[in-house]
Amino acid sequence: MIEKEHPHLSTSQQCKMLNIARSSYYDYAQGPTAPDEALVDRIGKIYGEKPAYGSRCIKEIICRQGTKINRKKVQRLMREMNIQGICPKPNLSLSSLEHKKYPYIARDEPIVRINQVWSTDITYVTTKFGTVYLVAVIDWHSRLILSWNMSNSMGEEFCIEALEKSLTKGIPYIFNTD
Repeated sequence: MIEKEHPHLSTSQQCKMLNIARSSYYDYAQGPTAPDEALVDRIGKIYGEKPAYGSRCIKEIICRQGTKINRKKVQRLMREMNIQGICPKPNLSLSSLEHKKYPYIARDEPIVRINQVWSTDITYVTTKFGTVYLVAVIDWHSRLILSWNMSNSMGEEFCIEALEKSLTKGIPYIFNTD
């Protein structure tokens, strides 16, 4: 759109006519610089090894390797690469609209014996090594933790293992879960 060598209009005038900032045109025309390409490669390598790392951790690693860089530049490059650190997202407990909702059968029933109602829940624990997911199965009457398991990913395997461990201690009449 903008002709660099236009005979009658300067680049500045053409930018005004198109209602864009002259600096934006020069940034776009220049394209990525060689140092940015090298940083993109380094960020990609670090992210490939540790996808849980966000811009802060990646910036620290690059600085320790001897390159001065600020976090905003790392954020911009990560955004351009369409990557972000993997971390627990808010509102994990919100139900999806397409999921069927079943009636809650333990609502008006008094809990008077062991193995009448069990429940399970998953939470995450943040450690200095990253996020760990914890699942527990509890008996409502005795408030005994029947089994628990931990995993560094939110897969279904560790939940099934916890359920199988708890089923060796009895079978509930009602099993309550999210």
